[in-house]
Amino acid sequence: MKKLLNIAITLCMLAAGAGLLLLAGPAFINMLSGAKPLEKGEELSQAEGRYISYEAAYPVASCVEEYYSGDPDRVRTEGYVVYDEERQAFIYVVVEERSSGEFRALMRKMSLTAQMRDEKMVLAMAPIYVEGSLEPMEKSDVERAASCLQESDVVEIYADYANDDSNAEIYDAYFGDKYGKVLEAMCMKLESGGQGMDWYYLERGAVNGMAKHEIWISVLAAVLSLLIFVYRVIHAISKGKKPVYGAASGTGNAVQRLLDAQRGWVEKWCEFSLNRARRLAYLSAAGGAVILTAIGIAVGQDLQGILAFHFPLGLLLGETAAVLLWVSQKKQSKPDKIIERLEKNIEREMPTSAERESFAEDITNADQSWVFQEKTKDTMLYGIVGEHYWVLFSGIGQVTVVDSRRLKKIKTEVISGSVRVNKVRTYYKSYAAGFYYENASPKKGSDKAFGFNTEDAIGFFMVLVRKRLGDSIEITAE
Repeated sequence: MKKLLNIAITLCMLAAGAGLLLLAGPAFINMLSGAKPLEKGEELSQAEGRYISYEAAYPVASCVEEYYSGDPDRVRTEGYVVYDEERQAFIYVVVEERSSGEFRALMRKMSLTAQMRDEKMVLAMAPIYVEGSLEPMEKSDVERAASCLQESDVVEIYADYANDDSNAEIYDAYFGDKYGKVLEAMCMKLESGGQGMDWYYLERGAVNGMAKHEIWISVLAAVLSLLIFVYRVIHAISKGKKPVYGAASGTGNAVQRLLDAQRGWVEKWCEFSLNRARRLAYLSAAGGAVILTAIGIAVGQDLQGILAFHFPLGLLLGETAAVLLWVSQKKQSKPDKIIERLEKNIEREMPTSAERESFAEDITNADQSWVFQEKTKDTMLYGIVGEHYWVLFSGIGQVTVVDSRRLKKIKTEVISGSVRVNKVRTYYKSYAAGFYYENASPKKGSDKAFGFNTEDAIGFFMVLVRKRLGDSIEITAE
């Protein structure tokens, strides 16, 4: 079952990476290659589907293209009908509302008569540079844009006087400059049925229907998914037999033999931690994709928007968190590192080599009947009750050593309480055994202590203690 799950997850990484790469790959290549301007004399149909740069010189009508989801009063994007003088055609340019000011300003100047456009104003009426993929418009979208064109103030002002030069003064007032001549040609085009020709639209910043930030998110999510897939394949191929958990090697000094004997439970703990991190990583990656996809559906996003933004963003965030979690746990779950920390902490507990040798000999000589342990999701506790020394190791490399020959009394206690975090109260309970030495100047607290998470664990430890000590030491409970 576990093997099938690993294969399924590996294939899901491949499918997600390949799917997103197919979706965003062509747009990513076009974006990197840069927008190419329309060549002189090139028809719009010849540039269909290409990522181009275009100079919108004659915006003559506008309408709302899209509102923000759930807020019909907030405009997200606006569409501008732009007349192309060279090709005598219309291009529908879609821009975000917050950056449409230059279009509105230029269109206002278009609605003025030629006499009102002085030389200074004409010089300021520079074409607006737009980049995007040129795509054909659907019939319904063309009809909507054409209706906006018919209601345009610019068209209404000039249409009545186009191709009518009976009154030269009025004609010059409207068509006396280059902009007036272009608008006259546009009105004549409309009169001759120009609305029925093929229209194209250009969404600023969009490449093959995807915004640039959507392209980057999709490509990054695809690359990360494929890297995870490759890593999992390599790991599956190179994975050898499960490690044989060690026992005392029988070589080296007593401390080294003691450390060698701990390798078994340390490796088991590392394997347990990695398996847990692996499960959390799976949940993180899948959860991110599911949650963001659900948000996209909840806000009314269409399928293309969900596939281009919400799903890859959720996958990217989830996989990034999963990778960080896995790398962090992988770094912590190295048996050699934990053994090294155990060795250093033994040296801190017992500064002299003679003490360490005596301690190691005593602990190594204790058989398995004197071992106590407790495994939780956070750590592994492994201890041994030797004849003279008692030791508690933890899965993060901590070591606590008790010299039973110096004991005066032992006191066990239950530690409980609660912590309030963000209006949520969490209760906790743990157990501790405190060890008090025969000191010339007694301490207020215990000299050493073993901590446990369950009552069964401390209960079994105390059974071993009583077996070793009998009634020679005072044992109390709080």
